[in-house]
Amino acid sequence: MDGSSNLCNNPFVALFENVEQAEVFAIGAGASGSGLTTQQNTECHPVKEITNTENQLKQSYMIERIFLITLDTDKTPVEERPRQCVFLDNLVTLLDGQDWIDLYTLDQAVFERLTLRDPWSHVINTKAKGQYLQPEVEGQIGEMRALHYLYNCFVRLSSDKMALPDAKEKVLEIIINYSKLCLKTPEVLDVENTEKQVLDLLIGLGQDCNDNPDCLLKYFNMVAVEIGDANSDDVLTMRATFLNVLALVKQQMNNFLQLDDPRSLVYMNVIVFFSKIDYLAKVLMDFSWPVDGVNGKVWQDTLIGSTLTISCVPPHPRRGPFPFFTNPSQKTKRDHDSTEQRLWLSINTLNEKVYEIFLNMLKLSPEVKHKVLQWLADCLHANEGRGKMVSHFDPDLVHQLNAGDGFFINLSSVLLRLCKPFCAGRSTNILKVQVEYTMAQQFFTSAHQCTIYNLHMKDLHKETMLVRRSAENEVCASPITFNLVTEIFFLTEKCLSIGLNAANENFLQLNQQLHRIEQVYNDIINSPADGARRSSEMRLVKEEMDKGMTVFLSYKAALSETELVEMSLDFHAASAILLSQLATSDTCRPSDSNTMSLSLTQLNEVRLPLTQDIPKPLSFIPEFVLNNMIDSIIFCHRFKESAIEALGEHLDHLMTVFLIFMSSSRYLNNPHLRAKLAEALEAVMPLKAKSLNSPLVSSRYNMHRVFSKHRLSVHISQCVLNVFVAIEMTGQSVEFEQKFNYRRPMYRILEYIWQFELHRNALKRLSTEAEDTIESSDPPLFLKFINLLINDAIFVLDEALQHMTQIKDKQNEKDSGIWNDLTDEQRRENENNLKQLGMIVRFFNITSHDTVNTLEMLTREIKTIFTHDVMVDRIAAMLNFFLLHLVGSKRKELAVKNKDEYEFKPHELVSTICQLYVNLGQNDNFCLAVTRDGRSYSDSLFPLAEKILQRIHRPPNKIAEFTLLERKIKAVAKEQKIEEKITNEAPEEFLDTIMGTLMKDPVILPSSRQVVDRSTIARHLLSDQNDPYDRSPLTMDMLIPHTELREKIQQWLTENKAC
Repeated sequence: MDGSSNLCNNPFVALFENVEQAEVFAIGAGASGSGLTTQQNTECHPVKEITNTENQLKQSYMIERIFLITLDTDKTPVEERPRQCVFLDNLVTLLDGQDWIDLYTLDQAVFERLTLRDPWSHVINTKAKGQYLQPEVEGQIGEMRALHYLYNCFVRLSSDKMALPDAKEKVLEIIINYSKLCLKTPEVLDVENTEKQVLDLLIGLGQDCNDNPDCLLKYFNMVAVEIGDANSDDVLTMRATFLNVLALVKQQMNNFLQLDDPRSLVYMNVIVFFSKIDYLAKVLMDFSWPVDGVNGKVWQDTLIGSTLTISCVPPHPRRGPFPFFTNPSQKTKRDHDSTEQRLWLSINTLNEKVYEIFLNMLKLSPEVKHKVLQWLADCLHANEGRGKMVSHFDPDLVHQLNAGDGFFINLSSVLLRLCKPFCAGRSTNILKVQVEYTMAQQFFTSAHQCTIYNLHMKDLHKETMLVRRSAENEVCASPITFNLVTEIFFLTEKCLSIGLNAANENFLQLNQQLHRIEQVYNDIINSPADGARRSSEMRLVKEEMDKGMTVFLSYKAALSETELVEMSLDFHAASAILLSQLATSDTCRPSDSNTMSLSLTQLNEVRLPLTQDIPKPLSFIPEFVLNNMIDSIIFCHRFKESAIEALGEHLDHLMTVFLIFMSSSRYLNNPHLRAKLAEALEAVMPLKAKSLNSPLVSSRYNMHRVFSKHRLSVHISQCVLNVFVAIEMTGQSVEFEQKFNYRRPMYRILEYIWQFELHRNALKRLSTEAEDTIESSDPPLFLKFINLLINDAIFVLDEALQHMTQIKDKQNEKDSGIWNDLTDEQRRENENNLKQLGMIVRFFNITSHDTVNTLEMLTREIKTIFTHDVMVDRIAAMLNFFLLHLVGSKRKELAVKNKDEYEFKPHELVSTICQLYVNLGQNDNFCLAVTRDGRSYSDSLFPLAEKILQRIHRPPNKIAEFTLLERKIKAVAKEQKIEEKITNEAPEEFLDTIMGTLMKDPVILPSSRQVVDRSTIARHLLSDQNDPYDRSPLTMDMLIPHTELREKIQQWLTENKAC
């Protein structure tokens, strides 16, 4: 083929007046005009006296090996030559028969090779001695794709052990410059589909250089360097080429967003490659920035976002698609577990790839790091709506405006991987977190300033903090530069708050929904509908249940992935170290009077009780940091308890934080968050370990250990009581159901720790302290606790019994046939009302058992505080009232069907109440209070109870104890009747104005000047520290003893008893 015919097919020839001018350009000037170097004269090519020296031959053989081209048709048995080459006949003609290629002619040789339309037709055998070429290299001889050919030349140069050192640099320069030419001005070489060639290279050819896996990276690092250096047209063309490559990747990623599709990994590797080169990483970040970043959902449609969208969680919980766990009712648990394990492997593999992408870019350069952090911060800010209350009321709206749960579960996993360096082992790197980061933004006026000081997150200063900030807590305006640990820490916490925790909440709602569907299914089974109608309804409900179970199992697989759960707990354990040090360390103070930096310099031992001073750093910690920790522990408690045990000694850090923030409202202002801490503390308990001898305790050694051997474990009981009381004293309106839900975990905790002598002694000390300070201006903690406990018991028992009576009435109506006369709609309404009533009474029955059981447990060893004048009448009246309802004539009103469905256990309640009598019965004051209750007590009460105890087969010794108490109380009752005859004749001024009973210790209320008994007003002040008559503030130390009246009452009693 001659030169003219070879160039005629090149569209670039149209730029010249004739083919001859194009030939001249091709020989020398063409390459240099595009930025390549050559030392050939383009105007004339005089024939030189050619001397084929040994060095020239070595150069020529090296070029043949690298570029697989030749000017020599001789079949010489030289080992250094490849077996086959492309013969460049045009260049041979132009060089007047020269049969070797040197560095001076290499430029033209490569140009001709790249412009050949059919290189295979120019392949000749050189018949070199031996088999120099590997089979895969032989396949590259006639490579027609320019970039593939040049990259293969680069690979061969990198691995050529016979290459001449003084020639390698020039050869490399030509390879790289022609590669740039392909990307900047592909029309010169008639290169088509440049972006497709680049993508194909990145997908497959990078694996060909087995001896040097970084070969492709080195190649593109040299080729793409100009992207960051200039903005000329040809450089912009090169940048556009790489943008087009990413567009192809995104198009393919959208086609392969299935978690178990291996093709997604292929294109993920391309993105990983971009993240390793500074200039390409900038292109990647620019390409991944949404046009309208305000809408949170658009972030998952970006290229980087698409890598995070690959998940087993369905894009929409109701509309799907649902690729995994289909037809779950037809599969076994073993099948589901197998699918879950397979998904975990895929999830972990993909998230490791995405993590690699982010990590690579964070390490590349300050500019790329800034782009990555800003992308993360803006993405989180745009998706703030996921964490707001609207998400609970309108999930469809949240789905339209925000990225999905699958996206955020994966993003959480990636960020947690970035946190590993400061969460691992005994690392103190977590102390590098600069907490002032949360409120620094308000001191900056421009985005540029935020970039300078590494402040990318938005509006953190608007978050609710653990402690309210005061004016003196504001830092001075001289800024500091925030480190990467700080930014990654708060980015992760924010992502967990609006991402992972929101997904957990949706998962729990799915769980509740499945329970409701199951209940509907059971109701249909028990309904009186005809067979055909019932079958049709059952089929529809089963379909709905199957769909719900599919979504549930998909969420469970994503949320319980082992690596994610372990990283999350490790992260929260490290956060616990930070919070406990910030709350208690006196070394956390401004590090420089001219800056706003607070620093932690070392780990200090945490001690309780806390100091009175509120640590300033807590006013910089958003509540979501602590809430994330709590939600993670509660989730693991419900679905992966073994992960909590696996924390080992790091569980101590979590226990420390729980106790610190439960101990005082000064360190955590939000009472609801403090109440959630009690739920988290319950979650750390060994599940269902009712006894220390349970086999479960030995398998949960660490969970058991933090309650028995933790340095601060002696404070657990006091912290629990603090939170129990604080729920009532918030000053906010708290619904009764919410209040009891808060307290239920505390009953479980008290039941568990009561088994430890350490904790029993701690509770007894609190009781003793309460007795010693019972009349202090601020009622002691234990006194407030048992007062609220009795209040709760009275309220929930009364509500439970009333609702049980209503259920009995409705069941009687239904059984009598009255409902048969109603319309279908009226019957359905009655059924729904009965079901709703049953749910309410079930709640009250469960709570009443909790409160009464806790009272019985405490009174086994703590008695005198309950029999004190302040408390004794209340507890005696309570026990009498409920025992009468359970064993008296009204018990028939409670005889409902399906007691277990309503958690109604009257025999258990009778047994517990009777044991409470026995526990306190050794005290004469208590026995007297029992008989003093004229509303419920009678001589027949205890005999009726004794019959029930015998009927339910209580142990004989327990019945005998109750019988002895009955005799004692009867004897006391006789004396009480004599007392009543006397007190009934008491003058009006001797009677308590609230209770109407004879006063023992009259006192004057300082504001209203009313006279009441000390025990009466003491009980009142436990719940309400105001004068009951005029609502003025009142405490026990403000009471005025009415000594004169007291003496008159005592004298009157003495005289009347003598009579």
